[in-house]
Order: sequence, then structure tokens, then C-alpha cells
Amino acid sequence: MKKKIVSLLLALLLVLGTAIPASAATPFKDVPANQWYAKAVDFCYNKKLMSGTSDTTFNPNGKVTRAMMVKVLYNMDTTHGTTENVASLPFTDVPASQWYAKAVAWAYRKGITSGTSATTFSPNANITREQAATMLYNFRRTTTTIDKIDLAKLNAFSDASQTSSYAKNAMAWAITNGMISGTDATHVSPKGTATRAQLAQILMKFETWLNPDLAPGDDDTPGDGGDTEDPGTGEEPGTGEDPSTGEEPADKGPTAEEVYASMIALKDEYYEGRPWTNDNFYYWKGGIFSGGGGCAGFAFLLSDAAFGSLPARMIKPVSLKDVRVGDILRINNDTHSVIVLEVHDDHVIIAEGNYNYSIHWGRKLTKSEVESATYMMTRYPQ
Repeated sequence: MKKKIVSLLLALLLVLGTAIPASAATPFKDVPANQWYAKAVDFCYNKKLMSGTSDTTFNPNGKVTRAMMVKVLYNMDTTHGTTENVASLPFTDVPASQWYAKAVAWAYRKGITSGTSATTFSPNANITREQAATMLYNFRRTTTTIDKIDLAKLNAFSDASQTSSYAKNAMAWAITNGMISGTDATHVSPKGTATRAQLAQILMKFETWLNPDLAPGDDDTPGDGGDTEDPGTGEEPGTGEDPSTGEEPADKGPTAEEVYASMIALKDEYYEGRPWTNDNFYYWKGGIFSGGGGCAGFAFLLSDAAFGSLPARMIKPVSLKDVRVGDILRINNDTHSVIVLEVHDDHVIIAEGNYNYSIHWGRKLTKSEVESATYMMTRYPQ
């Protein structure tokens, strides 16, 4: 079951996939057997991954909406409760009576989406590639740890600049880890949308990638005319070892500038004043703690965005001269966690969650406040 959930998570992120020829075996009259998506629709229908829009139609060219995406993620989360406080949502376009209302309330509470504005969610809008990437990136962060992020992989595409600032880390994460590829050799189309046929193809592709025995047949066609291989994900043959020593090269970790850029890229999504309380829990990849809620959860979230899978180590006592951008400080008599954005000679600038029940960027801590911290956690390699 866990493997299926993970595979569905990965599958939903791609917006276009490699085609597989097929003959349909579904009740859908709008899925001709000679179409590139026929076998994928058949696979998803019989595996109960997708259903039709009616008893006899699949609507292969129909778009996937934001409400649909959130509902899928909500269904994947087997830990969610039976009730959600829909009335607490700030979105005026999500009536409590709608089928997706609970899912939107859940996603907002978990930090998976913050809407298209402070007061709108746009449930019927077609979801874009960058929005899908962001929702899945955030969903993954609520259930497990985030894999490596390489912003250079995103920037290799000529239209990378079209990616919204809030989505850059999510898109880079998806590309880095092979979950999304270009719409052609030089474009990643962050504002592009997905059809139901493409989604079916993606679901089949990843289900059979994780479970080869499920594969319905060989893929011997050149593609569906939409997706190509990511030009930045190919690997050179070999073992990945340093040829001069026969050992894996040491991970030098990101620079302070890279750490800052990774954290500040999330500021549009995790905006100043966004509600953030102890209910907002995040599973951390740093290793010292498995995760945390409230202030710790927000610090862990930014830390993972910057450092990926690098392990953390604890330092105490704390000296300002040892503090670096991205380090986490436990302050206020061991009651509050913050993450460092800037380091100066006599103070630091921090970001924090659950500060008056919300997210706050830019507060100053003096040298004495820093050095009175209970401990510091850093993820820069020694």
C-alpha cells in the first residue's frame, strides 16, 4: 500500500509522459484503440486509479483542475481525519458544500497550498505544472523527507525564468529527482497544463516503473509528441566514484548564498503573516529530530529546502562567530526555534513560524540573544 501511495505521488507530478501504444479495454467510447493514451486509460481504469467522467466517457482531453489535484492528495493521506474546519478557510471561493471543501481545508492546514491569493483558491482553474509540482513537493514534505534539489537542473531550460518564485524549489526538486522532464529539449513549460489522458499515461508509467510486473507491454513508440527526455538528467557511465581516489567525493554542501536563495525562494508561498501554529507539523531530514510542529516545523521546512538530505549536528554552547546562514537556533529558554537568514558582526536576521501564531520573516536577534540559545543545529559538513 505504501509503495502505491508513493508511486501515485510521483506519478501525479509529471504533466506529460512517454507514450505506449495500446488497444483499449474500457467502456469509454471516446478512447479509440489507436490513440497513444488508450493503454494508459485501460491500465488506470482497471487498477482503479482513475474513473470516467460518465459510464461511457473518459474525456481524455479534459483538464485537471486545482480542486481535483487537492482531492487526490487528500485521498492519498490515510492519516487525515473525517472532519476539517472548512469555516476557518480564508478562501471566499470554496463553499463548505462543495465536494472538494474538506480537501482544500486539509491542504491549507497542512501547508500544502496557500491558495492563488490571500482570499482565493481558484478550485476550477486548470492546474499548471508548477502548481502541481508545488502541491506534491509540499505533500511529500508532510509525510517524508525531501530528496536533493539542484536549481541548476531547472535553470538549464530556456524558459526557467517563467517559473514563479514560490515554485522554483518544487520544480527543481521534481526535475532533479526525475519526476518531471521538459516538454521539449529546451523547455519545461511551468505554466503548462495537464490533460486527463496525460495523467493516465503518467500514472501507468510510474506504477509500472515501481512494479515492473504490472507493465502491460513494451514501449516501442517514439512518444506522444509532447514530452522528451530531460536533457539534464542523463548520467555518464561508471560508478560515480572519484576516478583519482576510487572513493566517493565528499559532499561540500551548499554555500551560504545558495542556502539563503533556497530559503528566500519560499517567501512568496510562506508569506509574512501566514497562519502557522503547532498544528503545522513537518518531518525533517536532518536526522537529530524526526520532525516538529509550529516553530520547529517551519525551521525544519526551510532547512530541508536549503540542505536536502545533509545530516544535522548539534552545537552548544552557541557562539555568534560559529553561526551561519541556515543554522537553526533554539532560543527563549528552549521554547522557540528559528532559522538564520543573515549573519552580521553583532546580530543575526531570522525567519520563524508560530510567532504570534503566524510566519514572520526578518526579526533581529542580538549577539547576546544568539549566544544565550540552548543549542544550535547546523547542516554544513565539517
